[in-house]
Amino acid sequence: MISVPPYTHFADYDTYIRTIKSVILTYGAVTVIYAVYSDFARLTEAVYIKQSNQFVGYHAVLLVGWVDDFHSPSYSGPIWIAKNSWGKYWGKSLSTWGFEGNTNGYFAVPMISEQEFNTRTCPNWKFEARDMHTFQLP
Repeated sequence: MISVPPYTHFADYDTYIRTIKSVILTYGAVTVIYAVYSDFARLTEAVYIKQSNQFVGYHAVLLVGWVDDFHSPSYSGPIWIAKNSWGKYWGKSLSTWGFEGNTNGYFAVPMISEQEFNTRTCPNWKFEARDMHTFQLP
């Protein structure tokens, strides 16, 4: 198993983000666990930003990519793209973020900001709040 520790184990923001991207490029995906709030199930925007304070539990998804300079009416900035396990009728298509493919089941979350990194205040609904893991197949 290959692990990326949480952001609090890194001294430099850019090194941390590059580490995650490198693991995705090398192994294809990274498993992340994050806090889910009641508004997540009703995702309508291209990028999920927590609005609810009603904590539901934790959920694991595959982090499969990123966009460094994403722009939409609801959010502009760097995002992680994740594949959910809730089936093809939930979420967005990869084409939402400029990738080939029209299979639904994907969503995006803003990357940890440099300010959140430096002040150690990453919210628990962002992927960087916990360890990330991937497996090296023989």
